[in-house]
Amino acid sequence: MELLNRLTIKNLKLNKKRTIVTIIGIILATALITGVATLVSSFRESIIVSEKQQSGNYHYSFSNVPTDEIKYIQNNRNVESSYVIQDIGYSMLEGSKNEEKPYLYVRAFDKEALNNSGIELIEGRFPENENEIIISKHIQTNAGVKYNIGDEITLDIGKRMLDGYELDETNAYNEYYDDEGKRLGESSNEELVIEKTQTYKIVGVIERPSFTLENYGVPGYTVITLLEQPYANKKTTVYALYKDINKEYETTANIIGVDVQEFEKFITSRPSSMEDIDKFVNNVKYDWNRNDSLLRWQKLEFSDSNTTMLFTVSAVVIVIIMVTSVFCIRNSFAISITEKIRQYGMLASVGATPKQIKKNVLYEGLILGLIGIPIGILSGLGAIFILLKVVEKILNEGVGLEFDLVYKTSVIAILVSIFLSAITIYLSAKKSAKKAAKISPIEAIRSNQDIQVKGKKLKTPKVIKKVFGIGGEIAYKNLKRNNKKYRTTVISIVVSVAIFIAMTSFMGYAFKTSSIYYTDYNYNFSIGTTNINNDYDIFKKISENEQVKSFSISRTMLLKLDVNQLLPHYSDETNAYLSEYDEMNDNIEMQIFALGKEEYDRYIKELGLKYDDVKDKAILIDNMVEYTTIDGKSSYKMYRVYDYNKEDKISGTLNDDIPLTLEIATATDVRPMGKSNFYTHAGFLVVSDEFMDQYKENIEPEAEIFVDAEDADVLQQFIEENYLTEDGNSLEGLQNIDSYVKQDKAMWLIISIFLYGFITVISLIGVTNIFNTITTNMELRQKEFANLKSIGMTKKEFNKMIRLESIFYGTKSLVIGIPIGLVLSYFLYKAFGINAEMDYIIPVNGILISILVVAILVGVIMRYSLNKINKQNIIETIRKDNI
Repeated sequence: MELLNRLTIKNLKLNKKRTIVTIIGIILATALITGVATLVSSFRESIIVSEKQQSGNYHYSFSNVPTDEIKYIQNNRNVESSYVIQDIGYSMLEGSKNEEKPYLYVRAFDKEALNNSGIELIEGRFPENENEIIISKHIQTNAGVKYNIGDEITLDIGKRMLDGYELDETNAYNEYYDDEGKRLGESSNEELVIEKTQTYKIVGVIERPSFTLENYGVPGYTVITLLEQPYANKKTTVYALYKDINKEYETTANIIGVDVQEFEKFITSRPSSMEDIDKFVNNVKYDWNRNDSLLRWQKLEFSDSNTTMLFTVSAVVIVIIMVTSVFCIRNSFAISITEKIRQYGMLASVGATPKQIKKNVLYEGLILGLIGIPIGILSGLGAIFILLKVVEKILNEGVGLEFDLVYKTSVIAILVSIFLSAITIYLSAKKSAKKAAKISPIEAIRSNQDIQVKGKKLKTPKVIKKVFGIGGEIAYKNLKRNNKKYRTTVISIVVSVAIFIAMTSFMGYAFKTSSIYYTDYNYNFSIGTTNINNDYDIFKKISENEQVKSFSISRTMLLKLDVNQLLPHYSDETNAYLSEYDEMNDNIEMQIFALGKEEYDRYIKELGLKYDDVKDKAILIDNMVEYTTIDGKSSYKMYRVYDYNKEDKISGTLNDDIPLTLEIATATDVRPMGKSNFYTHAGFLVVSDEFMDQYKENIEPEAEIFVDAEDADVLQQFIEENYLTEDGNSLEGLQNIDSYVKQDKAMWLIISIFLYGFITVISLIGVTNIFNTITTNMELRQKEFANLKSIGMTKKEFNKMIRLESIFYGTKSLVIGIPIGLVLSYFLYKAFGINAEMDYIIPVNGILISILVVAILVGVIMRYSLNKINKQNIIETIRKDNI
């Protein structure tokens, strides 16, 4: 047996090309599984770190905790760490240009809170005592009030009162609720009752605090001082990080003083009636809040539809990965079985038993696995490490966002990769061994078991001979004679085509679903006006600033539509929505937007339209994204509001008396600048400025300019210094959303790199698989080709025969692979549709790319093999036993 093992090693060295190709197949397959699993683990860990940085490093927060009871939470045996925040009060912000946000909201953070509550320090340092504060950059970008580090400000701090009620951060300005939380309405009687006056020194500037700390509807800009000792009679919130998140219900129930089972039931299946909710909430010791965004990723705990979608999509993708990987390894063994059979027959003829031959084949598989699997695992881990570092550099330097990507290996993924690769090698080798042991030595040495000529089977369809001539007939018969090699090659191409088509669908649905959660903003700065006639020139001057890369000046008209005209054109989803919410009105207002000539020209070019063809028409945008709950399961639904399409007409009136009929140039879901997150159940229309100018008296006075600025802060400073202080303009609503845009772009970039990287690896394995099967198959047929040449086949006839074989390979593979790919893409569509309803889209681009790549790839590989074969000596090739 030792002699056979040495012979196996020698044979692997003699057949270096086949050995190397087989090892490469094992490496790629193992690297794919390891790499994808590591990428998913790293992505999840990066999101967890990001959530901690944005929303805070805590699992539960407890509000209205008496000062003397803070220690009971901090000393709980299941609490790993905690931090404390106290609300000091409100102070008027002199000069605030945001009428809905006239206050500074003074809050005190202990040292742990400063480091763990997701505060991003831009400039300066954190406060070191209770006489120092840090301010939000949002004060300047939103309120138009500028403070500098080192400034001292004296604040009159107090509480907000309205009609006898004390207001807190949950109440918008001039809005109040009764003691039971019922909204009583709005009033203009809000007043600030001063409780103390204190002077602070500004020592740092931070980005706007997260939504958790400063809700978008709050009336005050957060400023933070240090909490040295908790104040009595101040609202105190304790944030706790648990040691074991699997005991979250037990730990929380213990802190708030309720039964564990009741609390778990309340969290996992919220009571349906407000009476039951109030009954439970009134029995708790403290108000509490769960950090869902962090726990969701740490526990992989999503809503029903999200979880189902995640695991369904993951299952489909994992199956695709496994099939690709298994086939890649198996194919490397299966394609060379004919040549191996001859070798094993020779061994049997000199006394090797079937059992010894089986062991010998398995030993060969073991050698290949011991080389390929470790290299594959290291390659997968290394590739993902490099990928993450490159992406992190792009995010930090290209996008300008400090986003930490965490590299985390998955031990389970490595073990699964080893097991899957090993079992695949074993099964592939075992199949070869079983076949080799069965065949008699004489039959194996003659090598005729794979070429069985039977008259009935070799009948050639007349159309083959008529269209392709004698070369086509020989090519067809060659494929029929070498049926097993032919089938292996075809299956290899079929698998590659089907998986590529499925993956293009996967990318499309993944991007579509991601757009629900992350808005792909195409601007980072906006400013509005209530009098466009006076301020249009200001907008033009702003657009000419050197910081402006692109801009859109959005003007609006309102088209009133008769609902009876729209009813026949509502989509089924719209009718379902209207019937559910009973929102059927006699008239509906549809907004008509002009974008400014520059943006309009760019937009129609993106849509593939010409200005002269559409300048008097309208572009309809009516795609909706809606959050729905059906039978207790939540999901997102994406649909069109109408069934209007190109050349259809929409009629209505402007100002109730001017009739207007608009022809639709096209209906699209591509959105212009400034409208990326603008959704309405009426849809909206985009027209040229030339068209809108015909109806100047009907244009709404409000307008906005949306800008994609190189540096939004510099542009804002320019506007504040030159225009916000001028009399006679109505500029308002200045919004600098650069930080949010960078975060969303970072997520889009990460998602894009993940998806494109994934499909690149899949494609690489597919190409390698096809190259492996075709080249090895051609090399195994060297003696066959030499025999054809020896009996008089010319080089031209031979080349034509091989080219026709290539056509047969490619055509049959595409005919089988494309339908399988469509089936897989439909499974992926159904998986994504669990959480976000959308229309099934046939992956036309994937199909066309597959056809093109297969045609080029098969042709190039065949030509490569032909060049090698044509250089070989006919006599030497016939006499040669090894490849």
